[in-house]
Amino acid sequence: MSSPPKFDEFLITATGLPWEQIARLYNAGHPWPLWAAHDIRKAGLLAQAKGLFFPEALSEIQRETDAQANSVLAQLEADNRPSESVTVDQRIQALTSFPWMKAVVEHIDQVAARTTTSRRVVWRVSLAIQRYAILNPGWELVTSWPDTLPGGLTVH
Repeated sequence: MSSPPKFDEFLITATGLPWEQIARLYNAGHPWPLWAAHDIRKAGLLAQAKGLFFPEALSEIQRETDAQANSVLAQLEADNRPSESVTVDQRIQALTSFPWMKAVVEHIDQVAARTTTSRRVVWRVSLAIQRYAILNPGWELVTSWPDTLPGGLTVH
């Protein structure tokens, strides 16, 4: 079994951006909201509130998330049928009805404003981080980002 790619190498490959730009954006947005972490936090709260074991609570949260996703997708499909098109604003509104997506969009907007980088570039970095988190559960618990980048840049 091969080991997963290092976080920094994954981001460089996934975004196609130069190392220094990734480090600057990563630092400007750290900590990044993670989709998977949102459900895990909710499951922890639910387990504590209802006295459930964590796996039971996580299953319940995943069922709720799946139901919400199916509802949003069904609504988008229904909206698409009569007029044969759903506007971009309607799609964004539907997607941001998910609390985790709203947090991600707000975070991306903040990082873009702070760094004067285009939203599109910040989205690329955010999506790469999300993808790495999904492919490598628990990565954020292990230091995988180097302390020093080429050219002497430091990471905080």
